[in-house]
Amino acid sequence: MREIEHKRTRFSKTFDLGGGRRRLEVGKLPMHFERGGKLLDIDLTPEFDGVRKHHALRNCPYALRVADDRPAYFYNSTSGRAVEVELIAPSGKPLVEGGLFKWAEVGRDTDYVIQPLPVGCATLLILHGPEAPRIWSWRIGGDIGLIQPLAGKDSGGRMLELVEHRDAKAGTIAVEWTGRMLARGDLRRKKQTVWTDNVTWPVLIDPTVNESIAANGDDARSFWVNGTAFNTFTTGDEANTGGRIGASIAYAGLRFQTIAIPNTATIDSATLTLRMTLVGGSPDVSVYGNDTDDAAAWATPGNRIKNIAKTTAFTQKTSWTSDVDDTVDVTAVVAEILARTGWASNNDIAFAIFNNAGAGTHFVQFAALEHATLTEARLSIDYTEFQDTAGSTAGSGTASGAAASVAATIASTVGTGAVTGVGAAIAASAFAISGAGAASGIGASIAAAAGFTQGSSAVAAISPELEPVPVVTYPPVGGGGFGPAPSRDDKRFRTRKDKSRPKVITVRIGDWPENPQIILGREQDAERESFYRRLVNLPAESVTKPVDEEEQALLEILAFAA
Repeated sequence: MREIEHKRTRFSKTFDLGGGRRRLEVGKLPMHFERGGKLLDIDLTPEFDGVRKHHALRNCPYALRVADDRPAYFYNSTSGRAVEVELIAPSGKPLVEGGLFKWAEVGRDTDYVIQPLPVGCATLLILHGPEAPRIWSWRIGGDIGLIQPLAGKDSGGRMLELVEHRDAKAGTIAVEWTGRMLARGDLRRKKQTVWTDNVTWPVLIDPTVNESIAANGDDARSFWVNGTAFNTFTTGDEANTGGRIGASIAYAGLRFQTIAIPNTATIDSATLTLRMTLVGGSPDVSVYGNDTDDAAAWATPGNRIKNIAKTTAFTQKTSWTSDVDDTVDVTAVVAEILARTGWASNNDIAFAIFNNAGAGTHFVQFAALEHATLTEARLSIDYTEFQDTAGSTAGSGTASGAAASVAATIASTVGTGAVTGVGAAIAASAFAISGAGAASGIGASIAAAAGFTQGSSAVAAISPELEPVPVVTYPPVGGGGFGPAPSRDDKRFRTRKDKSRPKVITVRIGDWPENPQIILGREQDAERESFYRRLVNLPAESVTKPVDEEEQALLEILAFAA
């Protein structure tokens, strides 16, 4: 499966599945960044600089350097905002493993982790037990506003009660954990904040630098009492929830940006993948699409999840499994949205999860973009591109075969005869074939290519007198050019002095350097008549070995024009 690099967007990759079929993989975090006018893969692999004694990330949208002698890093965003962050604690060299920087025992029963992200840098303070310190401080240089408000949770997913102190003038951030967590069950029952000291270890405190996620509107959830009275709307959390929790109905929204598929494409399949974190009761939910040309970010009150214009198509799902990647087939939903007349390639698409379950607590919870360790939702779409032609075919004849569409783009075929087969399409690419006769088969295409044929007779044999073949000017494909260079005279097939090697034509499909070169060789033969005679009954697939139908047609044209 080969990536089609010129179809890249910041959030997606497109792959060639052969036969005109494509696969689009879309994520919520960027996959690519721009450099020198090209979109390049984000690579978060650090490189150690022995002179400056730090680890640097060079192939990502920002600049990041992580110190090799203390728990500190320097972050410089693409917008020019920069910040330096250092945990104030005794430490030494980090353990660099799997793209993570780990400092063990920065305090009793406490570790510190720096994790580069595609759009920022996460830092995790991990408290393993009750003996771990509860007060921590960071030294900040530069733009302190890049540091998100500190948050924390225990291993049960309950929010920590943290007291944060920021001093921009002194350049410090201090945090104290009270030792308590928010008790969500009691909060729902008593309608007030209820805290508990029943901790599930370890505990995480997260002072993450991430300017993009802070304003994220792609993942959202909303609670409505009895499904009718609006209660809360939340973005920027680490998990999304859909279903029913007592009298509250939870609506979950997901948006994917830059879907690089035109509305002329045929959607073969579409799959939504969710990393499940919790399944409560027996959830019964349906996934709808937002039936709009270009989905906006979730917001309240302007774009609440419950109020979307739902697609006619939806997917109902009642079987869910916690702690795994669960999938939802959204083929019909995606097809309906992309078939809209106002849909354009690189528009955004959104999905919403609606509850079907009756009384009780039945819900699904899955990782959102902000989750520190789990992968956010992903969308994969397989589609077939619409094959259009630029030329015209007039008359009552029929052009068919693997290269028929290519022939139509190059020349016009006029008349009442039938033009069939790969060879006939190639003949049509070099000449206008007119008259009532029928041209068919590879031999006919060669005869037509060797001399102009007009009249009512069927052309099925090679002319004994071969005239020089005119130079054919081929159109560009994907912005690039293909075909042999123009001849310096009309002797297109001169006898070569050096006959030790066969003639070779090198073709590059498209204008991207990464696209494959196709090298077409012809057996050594001094006489062109013999070369053509051997090709008359030779199957096309033995002449070339193309990747797909488009390359097959192009190679066949080159073979006969050579």
